[in-house]
Amino acid sequence: MSEVNKNQKDFWSGKGGDIWVERQNAMDTMLSPLGEAALNKLNFNEEENVLDIGCGCGHTTLNIAKRIGPSGNVTGLDISEPMLKRAKESAVEMSITNTFLNVLMYKQKI
Repeated sequence: MSEVNKNQKDFWSGKGGDIWVERQNAMDTMLSPLGEAALNKLNFNEEENVLDIGCGCGHTTLNIAKRIGPSGNVTGLDISEPMLKRAKESAVEMSITNTFLNVLMYKQKI
């Protein structure tokens, strides 16, 4: 992993991610109108497979999962462990089972 990627991983899996999780409700409230408008334009169908890169605390990922129903799948990837932990908790709270949430790791080719 490059030093830049390591620094980002450290930040978002530390203080940066923790702060975002603390402010998640406010962020979701502020960004929801934009996200809803975008998702409404996408017209998801049942049984679709969707990849959400940079899923954060999972608000959009879980919204997509509800739209496509249990026959589809949504994969949410993010570099932030605290944010993904919150996304997984939300999926359980909402009884959403058609998601897979994981830490995104990538290497820069030399």
